[in-house]
Amino acid sequence: MMLAGVLPLIGDDVHAVETLARAAERASAGGEALAAGLAVTGWTGEGLPGVVSSGRIDPRVIQAAAPGLQAAADGLGEAAAMVRTIDIDDLVGPLATVVADGRRRLTEQASLVATASDLSGLLPPMLGDGAPRDYLLAFQNLSAPRGTGGFLGFYGTLHASDGAITLDALRPASDVKVVPPVAVPPDVARRYGPFGVRTTMYAANYSPDVPTSSRVALAIAESAGVGSFDGVVWTDTVFLAELLGTVGAVDSFGWPEPLTADNLVDVLNRETFLLGGPVESNAAQAQIGLDVWTVLLTRPAEPTAFATAISNATRSGHLAVYSVEAGEQATLAELGVDGAFAPGANPLAVIWQEAASNRAGYFASKLVASTIAIDEQAKASVSTTVTFANEAPTGPPSILLGDGSGGVPVGYWGADIEVYLPEEAGRIRVRTSEPSITGVGAAFGRPVGDCWLFADPGASMTCTVTYEAPGAATAAGEAWEYRVQVLPQPALRPSPTSIEITLPRGARVVASSPGVVVEGDTARWEGEPVTPADVWVRYELAA
Repeated sequence: MMLAGVLPLIGDDVHAVETLARAAERASAGGEALAAGLAVTGWTGEGLPGVVSSGRIDPRVIQAAAPGLQAAADGLGEAAAMVRTIDIDDLVGPLATVVADGRRRLTEQASLVATASDLSGLLPPMLGDGAPRDYLLAFQNLSAPRGTGGFLGFYGTLHASDGAITLDALRPASDVKVVPPVAVPPDVARRYGPFGVRTTMYAANYSPDVPTSSRVALAIAESAGVGSFDGVVWTDTVFLAELLGTVGAVDSFGWPEPLTADNLVDVLNRETFLLGGPVESNAAQAQIGLDVWTVLLTRPAEPTAFATAISNATRSGHLAVYSVEAGEQATLAELGVDGAFAPGANPLAVIWQEAASNRAGYFASKLVASTIAIDEQAKASVSTTVTFANEAPTGPPSILLGDGSGGVPVGYWGADIEVYLPEEAGRIRVRTSEPSITGVGAAFGRPVGDCWLFADPGASMTCTVTYEAPGAATAAGEAWEYRVQVLPQPALRPSPTSIEITLPRGARVVASSPGVVVEGDTARWEGEPVTPADVWVRYELAA
């Protein structure tokens, strides 16, 4: 309707008139298809079609809506593509604004309906329509960071049958027997083989790439006799807390007070490690996890809040799903739910891997600062400094803080730091503020700066990785553009991150991403990212 309203105002711009008319027609057809698709489900506008609770969804309702959703996605997608062909620069100011707004809204709505269409084809089989499914639930503890987020502390079986999802129990991953080495990619074997990635369940997720870690975990589970699964669901305490905010407090036999969105993260990542010993701690965590999951799978949630929580968790990596079915996995990737690790051309990706026998990582404060100097030949000279400050208390001894054995004090903590670099990075140097283990490795076809950071309570340590990347800035018409792909690791708390880009002397910034502050030939960005961010600056060289 908005696009049609613009038509009389454009006048002599025949191409724009024809394009808007066709786009309005296709958008209208898409809207009619969407309405028809939802009508056949009997949806009244309340809740979500076919959703009884987060653990009970009627696949037949979803299947009934699928044709209409697909037709709507096609119509809106075509309309959005048509409007993108209009050269806004040829339109007068007010019309250009309206068309730009229409383009933005159509693109957003087309993407939303396309997602719904993809889900309508994906969910029924994954929810066990036609044949039951079993998924390995991999529950991570973020006090001990690992590639995909946290230490794989507990596992269970999510059983899906005819739209109903149940969880049998949660068991310590340390109870899974050690198996003969399973097949893993060469870079995973080279980097993490000495730490048991090929033989032990709790070490299966050193790789930050969820599909890779999923295949490793499934192979170990089958070899150890745990079972054969149709996929893996990766979650952590941040995800559970997000969902608890949509269903309310939970009473658990494993904890003396109600569990809420406000206290669950602290309980599972800190307080349970202060109990008497490993047996008591594991028992409490398993019971809490089972009770919370049971409520989440059975208690109705407010639909909008629930959908927002799921969206937030997937974008931040606190929920990721892997399917052994290639077609389903491809759709999960399109939806951004697969947790794939894609560092980008100029990445700022720092992965923490715990290297201590306690859970004092709960108190780790992390900072990341990257300074980049671009020269006239588009080469980037980059220095990235990672700072770890240990804010742990000095006692009492516990699973959380350690027992003071091994020559380290109570509260000591350390981690291996992986800084991913551009494929063409050269002249790489890794150094630390205190003598430590450093090196340059490789993964995902690119160099990785490695260092080990450690600190007693109240102390701190830094690791700085420097390198040069030729051709890091790329031509953008008559200008140049430099982009940094910020890829945060799922964590208890976001790491404050800063980027400073110094352009060639006399360069003029003509555009930049939101949040970038420009002062002369220097651009700065600061944030606490929990989702991937694309930080960029476009500039013209001095005449």
